[in-house]
Amino acid sequence: MPRRAQSSSSPARSSATRPRAPRQPTLPLRPARTGATKVRPANAPPSLGQQALRWVAALGAAVLIANALIGERGWLATSRARQAQRDLANDIAQLQHQNWMLVNEARRLRDDPTAIEELARSELGLIRRGERVFIFTDRSGVR
Repeated sequence: MPRRAQSSSSPARSSATRPRAPRQPTLPLRPARTGATKVRPANAPPSLGQQALRWVAALGAAVLIANALIGERGWLATSRARQAQRDLANDIAQLQHQNWMLVNEARRLRDDPTAIEELARSELGLIRRGERVFIFTDRSGVR
């Protein structure tokens, strides 16, 4: 790489008069980690901290599973709510069918005179003029 020519305005800073000192590297503030750790033997029991961590993790998992099953929004509550929803949907369907039947009967009674006559004969026991009613009973021992 070619060196730049220094400007002639500063003759005191020429590279020929003073040699350039090599740059010294800066020292780190902390020594670098080597990554070396202690290796435990394979047959050594786990430390007290590891055992406590395992127990805490197992307890936390048990609490989460219990909450998922029987909690406020757990599996049991969800299945009960689904069953209640199905029951209410069946009730709604039955009520809609009854409503449809009553609407049809009201329309028939409003528009069809034979329906009114039929209702009067069956529920009120009315007859037309000139008709005779015969009542049959099953009485035993009548003389």
